[in-house]
Amino acid sequence: MTVTSNVLYYFMDYSFSGCDGLKNVVFDPLSDFRGIYGYTFENCTSLQSIVLPASITYLYENIFDGCTALKKIELKGDNFTSFNGSAFAGLEDGGTLILPCINDNDFFINGLGITDIEDATE
Repeated sequence: MTVTSNVLYYFMDYSFSGCDGLKNVVFDPLSDFRGIYGYTFENCTSLQSIVLPASITYLYENIFDGCTALKKIELKGDNFTSFNGSAFAGLEDGGTLILPCINDNDFFINGLGITDIEDATE
């Protein structure tokens, strides 16, 4: 799924919950998309990757809960103002989380089984 709309700003709670056929989500780099509410992709068991745009400012709880095939989450921008502590729960053991501008004090990610965090600015 490619999100190209400049009039869609949010995915509300449970928007795509249980969509088994959803494999990859990519946002248009020029998108004005701002946030993802809780459980949006819950139990999307075929979801493998998502690339979020630079415009996104917040991610709420358990967005990817039950996404058993999820291997990669990439965040393109550094405009984030809010992450819920469980925003990345669901990323498969050994999965990759790609964040911009990583330094020791920016993010605390514990207990998620993430083995690789890449700096998107490299």
